[in-house]
Amino acid sequence: MSPEELQNLIDKVARMARRRLGVRGRTAEIRLTRAARLMPQELRREMQFLADAAPLALSPKLSHMVDGARAERAAAAVMSHLRGLDRGRERTAAMLRWLGWAVFYALLVVGVAIFLALGRGLV
Repeated sequence: MSPEELQNLIDKVARMARRRLGVRGRTAEIRLTRAARLMPQELRREMQFLADAAPLALSPKLSHMVDGARAERAAAAVMSHLRGLDRGRERTAAMLRWLGWAVFYALLVVGVAIFLALGRGLV
């Protein structure tokens, strides 16, 4: 794998991580490192491998140290995971979860108030 191909592959994964996970950073290495923290454990190693390969890919003399086949496998695994993410759906699910808990606690407070009113003979 040539240094340009490796750098293009790493940049592509970093761009997708920024779009899907919202991670920011000046370089692809920073974005990939930040995105690795948000990935599942089995993909975290792959993402960290790509982050470690990013500075090596910039140098033509050092890029041969990176295993191109492993970089392609890691990029394919990470990108397939990132394609399955939908930030809008996750936000909607989080809002519905929060709303469910709010309704639960509101009903709990109303139930306790009714129980206390019945116990004191106010109703």
